[in-house]
Amino acid sequence: MTRLLDRYVLGIFVPALLLFMLTLLALFIAVDCAAKLSKFLEVKGTPVLQFVITYYLVRIPMLLVILIPSVMLFAPTFTVIKLARANELLPIATCGTSLRRMSLPFIVASFLAALAIAALDEYVLPNVAGDITESDGAFGSRGFRLNVEDYDGRVKLWALRYDYEPRVLSGSVRITRLDDAMQPVEIITAKRAKWDVPRKRWVAYEGSIEKPQILRKIQGEKPRIWVEPIPPEGFVVECTLTPESMQKEASSVERFSSAPLRELIEVMRRYPHVPTAALRVHSRFSFPLSPIVLLLVGLPFVMDPQSKSFIKGLIFCFLLALGFYVTHFACVDLGNKGTIPPLVAAWFPIAAFGSVGMVAFARMKT
Repeated sequence: MTRLLDRYVLGIFVPALLLFMLTLLALFIAVDCAAKLSKFLEVKGTPVLQFVITYYLVRIPMLLVILIPSVMLFAPTFTVIKLARANELLPIATCGTSLRRMSLPFIVASFLAALAIAALDEYVLPNVAGDITESDGAFGSRGFRLNVEDYDGRVKLWALRYDYEPRVLSGSVRITRLDDAMQPVEIITAKRAKWDVPRKRWVAYEGSIEKPQILRKIQGEKPRIWVEPIPPEGFVVECTLTPESMQKEASSVERFSSAPLRELIEVMRRYPHVPTAALRVHSRFSFPLSPIVLLLVGLPFVMDPQSKSFIKGLIFCFLLALGFYVTHFACVDLGNKGTIPPLVAAWFPIAAFGSVGMVAFARMKT
């Protein structure tokens, strides 16, 4: 009886799963393409249609990582509501099969989805990361990016704006050099910094150079930290940061930990003081659990014989998924800035929504 029920539920669930996956993927691409259309038209050297197709083809694995948790919420909800509309939930419960047992195919599918996200992170995204970075470079070569930052282990760079084509940092440029103890030895504050091709270095202009570990003593005055204005010809910054490393860091794939786990752990060990490194490692373990978490939260609210409205079900799924993603990306942003610990940033959304989900699933009427 239960095997027959599982096959019957899967017969509705699997087509719904594929339908929502393709629909959300197409919707995401269509909206993103419309928003970037003017930028696509500026790309030169490659036919626009060919570039757009390639641009999104290499991003499909990354988009799947983002969309799979939502699909694992929408598809079970659609299946349950369809069964309720056909008045089949109540007979299933009457025959001795609990609604919690009936949801077993959904739970198994959510675990498989978690494994799929982990596999995409570990084996697929690293292989397409170069193509994504390359297309990002062609796409952004005539544009700019706001709030840029880069780090090479000894130098931390931040600027309000980075213009790709002239390779100029502007706004509030701040470059900090660290010693072996990771304490600042030189802080460069400038209005702009330009990449010098012959010297292969950033050159800062219009600002000051501060050395916090050096005190300047003037007779009759209190010791002051060493500060000098940047000379008119500019100040050459000694670091290994380049426009290429900056562009790679700005690439969208970098936000999704596009390196094998072993490499990420090595980076975290080399730079334990950098929150981004630790956050990426923890996210590789936490985010794949999101399909399970969203399913546990959403399923008890729709597993009701009286719940027969597709519209209400879809609105509920949308709001729940939106709340989870907003929480997740807000925590990631705060974690990258060091506002909250990386461990908290990576695991708080999973822990918060997961706790609610386990309580709701345990209390689900069967």
